[in-house]
Amino acid sequence: MVLYVVATPIGNIKDITYRAVEILKESDIILCEDTRCSLKMLNYYGIRKKLISYHKFNEYKLIDKIIEDILNGVKYVLISDAGMPGISDPGKILINRCIGENIKVDVLPGACALINGFVLSGFKNDIFTFIGFLPRNTKKMKETIKLMKETYTALIIYEAPHRLLNTLNLLKNEFGENTKIYIGRELTKLFEENFRGTIEESICYFEGSKIRGEFVICIENYKKDNIQIDDDFILNEFYENKRRFNLTTKENVKKICEENNLKKNYVYDLIINRIDKIE
Repeated sequence: MVLYVVATPIGNIKDITYRAVEILKESDIILCEDTRCSLKMLNYYGIRKKLISYHKFNEYKLIDKIIEDILNGVKYVLISDAGMPGISDPGKILINRCIGENIKVDVLPGACALINGFVLSGFKNDIFTFIGFLPRNTKKMKETIKLMKETYTALIIYEAPHRLLNTLNLLKNEFGENTKIYIGRELTKLFEENFRGTIEESICYFEGSKIRGEFVICIENYKKDNIQIDDDFILNEFYENKRRFNLTTKENVKKICEENNLKKNYVYDLIINRIDKIE
């Protein structure tokens, strides 16, 4: 008695594990967020099974039948349109019900946009907080963003194209226009787009363009007291300042020292020792 939870590609159709394909081929029924969307991937791998549409509008209606079937030996696999079920996608309710019924839940790892986004951001934070999609209600959205500001980690949210600019403006009002941000679009696809800069720069970047696709947004939100100022931190700051402001080595060292209360001689010696690798 097992419910299989399988991650599917977030863009590139080949980003799926061998085991995931095997489990899908061995299944009796595949629960799909949108059967039309899932069919493209399933047909690519020659998987022809019974598909049932399973989403937030019908999961309570279907759950009793699914549990009964699993207890009777029917092999169910749960997938979403893209990524890992249960991460800003349907799945949590069924998974929790299976746990309550002592049904094993087997999660097959795979693509997940928030992980790609965090890695691509290049932020210094060792930890992150995943928020998911912000509330649609403007008041609740503002309240959530205020709570986010008090969470001193990298912050990761998902956003739809028609709400992107409004969300960025709300983030600017709360975090400040110079807060660093990463925005990823069409991740793993041919035309993947990655923006890195400040919140103000991101607004200028997206204002004049056609905004399509879903977005992963990472906000660098940390207290300097919580960041270990070591050699790696200093060198990362040097790279970032050089990329964004095209500073000379002298200007760069001065900026790093002033912002982090460091001794100029130490920072300068560190940079000079690595300069052949940097410039």
